[in-house]
Amino acid sequence: MKIIFPLISLLLVSSSTTFADGGYPGLPPDCWTESRNVHGGYAVEGQLKELFDALVSIEKSAIEGNSSFENLSPNNAYSFSVVGSRPDVRISIFAEKDHAAHINLKEVFGVSDAKWVNEKLIFFRIWWGRLMFTDTLFDVENETFIYKENGMDGFMAYQQFQASCRKVGGCRCIEKEDSPEK
Repeated sequence: MKIIFPLISLLLVSSSTTFADGGYPGLPPDCWTESRNVHGGYAVEGQLKELFDALVSIEKSAIEGNSSFENLSPNNAYSFSVVGSRPDVRISIFAEKDHAAHINLKEVFGVSDAKWVNEKLIFFRIWWGRLMFTDTLFDVENETFIYKENGMDGFMAYQQFQASCRKVGGCRCIEKEDSPEK
């Protein structure tokens, strides 16, 4: 937990900077018809990369017994499993090698949407808390991440814009509330 709080703080600062002043991808939250997840359009770089690297590791181990996990790739050659939830998750991968690869995630809120994208790429979303996440693509043949991008659950932003726009002078899609004359 010592590492996760600085990570969340950094992600919140980064996302508020990215989304401030109408910087949301697409329309701002006052124009949304419902809450949505949004991506900042920024990859995991700099301090975010250091924190990601501190909390996410890849290791290899000899295969013992069954050389297959429950989630088969589209070509039925590779497989993976996700074990654990909070605070630690392990994604184990068999890719027809003499070892299994394991992605170890520490101090996470969970992992969701783990699925095959094609015969060799697995997508999964790492939740760092209730709002912040990192979407990833993992190449099982090369045992490396080929894509990492941060995002956030826009539920709170949507609620805050819906509740405050009329009171603070209006927003792009919500007009200012008419105050009654005294």
